[in-house]
Amino acid sequence: MLAAHSRQDVGVGLVLRKLKGAGLCVRQIVEQGSLATSASIHYQLFRSADGLEIQMPSALAKQVKQQPSIQPGDILTAVNGQSVAEMSANQVKPLILGPKNSEVTLCFQRLLPDGLWLGITATAKRSDEEQFGIGVTFKKDTDGRLRVKSLVPGGPAQQTQNIFVNDVLVAIDSKNVLAMPPSSFMH
Repeated sequence: MLAAHSRQDVGVGLVLRKLKGAGLCVRQIVEQGSLATSASIHYQLFRSADGLEIQMPSALAKQVKQQPSIQPGDILTAVNGQSVAEMSANQVKPLILGPKNSEVTLCFQRLLPDGLWLGITATAKRSDEEQFGIGVTFKKDTDGRLRVKSLVPGGPAQQTQNIFVNDVLVAIDSKNVLAMPPSSFMH
């Protein structure tokens, strides 16, 4: 059962994308988000063949700690202990969002060059002092289409350098929304 969330619910600064096949991976970590700035991180090392945890060699541990804790491409496997392996982004969103200053625990996996898997557990406080969504404000044009009114400076949409003021919203997750009323897809 999915938790309901309200407009007051906040996240941790995580942008996900759907992987081909199944699962979600990190697309972006919002620099000002609590996941990037204040999360408690724990690492584990696993053999890929049997999933058995093995001791992390000190050289690898040092290398891992020098990199950003969560990186684009890391695979989200669980939220608060619940597997999200077969869920869509829309199903996972209410699990990540929650009341301000509450905690959420996210589990990720990263394939290492030697065929081992790095397990990453991050516990972060949800904060409303970060940006959400893709950082776009829309306005309706005279034909009822949604056009980009503005971009949040430094937000995901602006950082792509592919979205501009006056662009028309055509599709969401490959679904054409031109003929749909905005209330049917905007929350």
